[in-house]
Amino acid sequence: LDDEPEQSRLRLEGANILSYNLSADLAPCWAEDDEPREKHHFEEGLRCATDCLRWREKLEKGAVAISMASWAEGVHYAGLGNWKLACKSFQSALDAAIDDAKEHGSPESVGPESSFSINIASGWLEFARWRSGDSSSYDRFLEAMGAFSKQIDRDDESRDQALVGVQQLQIAAQRLPGQETTN
Repeated sequence: LDDEPEQSRLRLEGANILSYNLSADLAPCWAEDDEPREKHHFEEGLRCATDCLRWREKLEKGAVAISMASWAEGVHYAGLGNWKLACKSFQSALDAAIDDAKEHGSPESVGPESSFSINIASGWLEFARWRSGDSSSYDRFLEAMGAFSKQIDRDDESRDQALVGVQQLQIAAQRLPGQETTN
């Protein structure tokens, strides 16, 4: 019986991993995945992301893990066209990324010296705001893209993540409809 709490934690860890991976796989923002998504894909991805977020909090996984799960939740709200809740989730992702940046003494806003978590959460948040009709967010969205571009140009360890970030945001802009206002 002494193993019961540990076994329970291991099961929860497994569920967390499976839920996040399924949610991320269902996200409509991967370069190598051009399969069309339907409403039920986003609903299932959202369910998995919400479960994952709850489990990561229970498991005390830390700020980056919470940011990732909040990102997944936001992506699926965006896929469902619920830009208000997408913005809320992406803001949560950014808040968690900022917590991590504070903990590690790294930049807390978008930029080439910032972490992937800061830049991707900021990029998605501004994308969602832009899609929901906030035209002022477009320039901030481009700032995140620019930060990733500068990281790609540096050709260091952040390059691969920056490529993923640029691809995600470009593909999202192509695949996720919304109110596109750039003025």
